[in-house]
Amino acid sequence: IPAGATTPTPGSNQGVNWNAGLPTYTVSAPVVLPVEVRSNAGQVRITGQVTTPLSNGSTIIPMSSVSITSSNPANLPAPVLPNSGTGAPVNVSTGGTGTAAAPSLLTYRAANWSFGFTTTPSLQPGSYSGSVTFTATSL
Repeated sequence: IPAGATTPTPGSNQGVNWNAGLPTYTVSAPVVLPVEVRSNAGQVRITGQVTTPLSNGSTIIPMSSVSITSSNPANLPAPVLPNSGTGAPVNVSTGGTGTAAAPSLLTYRAANWSFGFTTTPSLQPGSYSGSVTFTATSL
């Protein structure tokens, strides 16, 4: 299929010049979400729950195709998203800036979570939407 617009020719079995090259597309840049956890209740865990799968009509993409990386993985890791339901919890490290008075009870952690997408060859074109809910709980 040639680059740029091609004017269709009326009729059946009309030829189009093509160099046999594969079509290309551009992957969008990861989306960054600033995340902050503050607590005075000790250990905090974060889970990700898929509340609506990635879908476009009847076509569904596994939510595990979405990856999340943290700019501070040692202290505020990002949970792995399951295909459905609630994923495994990750622990947020206690302590942080301004928590010296009670470092085992106080938590102040911040990070940027970057969301990326791993494509699969059999995706249908279109716009997909889905929803994930993150929950922080203390133990």
